[in-house]
Amino acid sequence: MREAIRVENISHRFGKKNVLEDISVTFEEGKIYGLLGRNGSGKSTLISIMANQLIPDSGKVFVNGEYIGKNMDLLENICTVKEKETFSSDSRVKDIFNVYSLFFDSYDKEYEKYLTKKFNINIKKGYTGLSRGQKSAVAIITALSANAPITVLDEPTVGLDEANRKIFYDELIDRYSETGNTYIIATHMIGEMENIIEHAVIIDENKVVLDEDISDTLEKSYIVSGNEEDIRKLEFFDDMKHISKVGNTDTYFIYRNMNDDDIKNIRENNIAIEHTDYRTVFLNVTGGGQI
Repeated sequence: MREAIRVENISHRFGKKNVLEDISVTFEEGKIYGLLGRNGSGKSTLISIMANQLIPDSGKVFVNGEYIGKNMDLLENICTVKEKETFSSDSRVKDIFNVYSLFFDSYDKEYEKYLTKKFNINIKKGYTGLSRGQKSAVAIITALSANAPITVLDEPTVGLDEANRKIFYDELIDRYSETGNTYIIATHMIGEMENIIEHAVIIDENKVVLDEDISDTLEKSYIVSGNEEDIRKLEFFDDMKHISKVGNTDTYFIYRNMNDDDIKNIRENNIAIEHTDYRTVFLNVTGGGQI
C-alpha cells in the first residue's frame, strides 16, 4: 500500500525540553490511524510538524513520497484541524467554513450543511462565543467536509457529549467508507475509538513505543491473574507488568505471541489468562498499569 505521510527521524525541543526524539512513522493511504499518547507526549507537536506549521530541529516529512520542503503544493493534500484553533475575534462560523472551502478543491458544501444540522451549529454565531463542544463540532465539520486525501484531527471529541461523539464516529466511518481517504486522529478516548481505529501509533516519553494494527496488538495482549508464586514460575515472567493485587490474587499484563500450548500450560498451573482491551494496552505500554 502507498504511503500517505512519512515522518523520518523527527526530533524537536522547546527550550531545554525534548518533545520528540528521532520519530519515524509511516501512515499508509486508506486507513484510519490513532495517534495516541498521554498529555504532553508530543502528539500535537508531531501534527504541527506534519502540517508544516512547525519546522523540526531535525528530520523530514514526506507526503505521497515527496519531501514537503521541496514541494509546498503537497500540503493541499492535508487538512489539519487542531484542538485549539486560533481565529480572529470577529470570525463567524460561516467565515471559517468559507476559508476551508477556498483552500480545498474537494470541499463539500452540501455535506457541510448536513453536518451543521446534525450538530445543531448556528453558522451566523461568532466562533469565540461557542462552547468547547461546539468548537469541536465546527472542527469536525470543516475536517470531514474538506474531503482531503489526508485528514488529521487533534483531539476532535474534546467537550462533545456522548450523543455528538456518536455522530462524529458514525460520520467518520461513513466518510471513510465512501472516500477511502486517510484519517489520522490524535485522541485520548481510547475505549471509544478502539473499534474505529485500524492502526495505532503510541508515543510515550518522546518516542514511538508501539506502531501496529489494533487487531495484531490485541491478539498479543493478555491479562494474567493468579497466585504470585505460581505466576513467577512462568518463563516469560520478566516480560510481564504488574497491575494490581487483591487478596491473594495478583494481576499482570503481558504483550507477547502465545500459542495454544503456552495458554494451556498457564491454565494448568491454576493461572487465569484472557485477552484484554486496548485501553489496558495503552495504560501499560505508556507506563500506567491501573485498570
